[in-house]
Amino acid sequence: MFTQLPTSIEEFNHWPWDKIAPFYADLQERPLTPTTINQWLTNWSKLSELLSERAARLRVATTQNTHDDAAEAAMNQFLDEIFPNVATAENALEQRLLDSGLEPDGMAIPLRNMRADAELFTEQNLPLISEQMKRSQVYNRIIGSQVVEWEGEELTLTQLAARLEDPDRNLRERGWRLSAERRLEDREALNNLWAELLPKRHKIAQNAGFPDFRAYTWQQKKRFDYTPADAAVFHQAIADVVVPAASRIYERYRQKLGVDTLHPWDVSADVFLYALP
Repeated sequence: MFTQLPTSIEEFNHWPWDKIAPFYADLQERPLTPTTINQWLTNWSKLSELLSERAARLRVATTQNTHDDAAEAAMNQFLDEIFPNVATAENALEQRLLDSGLEPDGMAIPLRNMRADAELFTEQNLPLISEQMKRSQVYNRIIGSQVVEWEGEELTLTQLAARLEDPDRNLRERGWRLSAERRLEDREALNNLWAELLPKRHKIAQNAGFPDFRAYTWQQKKRFDYTPADAAVFHQAIADVVVPAASRIYERYRQKLGVDTLHPWDVSADVFLYALP
């Protein structure tokens, strides 16, 4: 059956769920034994790769041009019609493999990750996760709209940041303030977006049996080698060791620039452009 999968992503991009579903059904129904598992995994991987590439291309299209309405509509259609079905089907295959007790060579880490994903999965969360992804598109659209007029040009804030390396301190300050003012224009919209996401994320964690979204995300991101407590220790180490070291570096930087006070618009300037004593 898997010989019928498209060889090009261009064709697969247009497949509706009812054309994809039979391939998952085949994997679910096919015998899973030590003899068949390698081919089974190969077929599953091929299907997953096509879906991953399809999702990735949709994300790229929506981020390359955050005002491309057609790209946003295509992404939303994928999130509404494809994503929930795929997530459910993928979970069913993961559960089938885990329940089989089979562990091919080299699969210890992937199986560990599957167990983590299986613990996270609940169909209750699929619409919430889909909505969270859509909110990410709103965020990208807001950030993608942040442009300013600079010396007759329309620049993104990333493009403007290059001007903050200019030797002219007054120009750097003007550029920094212009960038900061433009960001502040979207402060309310971004705050509202985060406020909207907060209860959704808490609900996602609760539905999956986790006390909070951090605990849920920790497992989702497969952070098995360190804990939130370890991260807190690391943060404190930065405060105790790195911040004082950075302060000393900035003080030398201030002296090389020959200014009384170091400001945010100074820290990107290349001190080697200046005639140093």
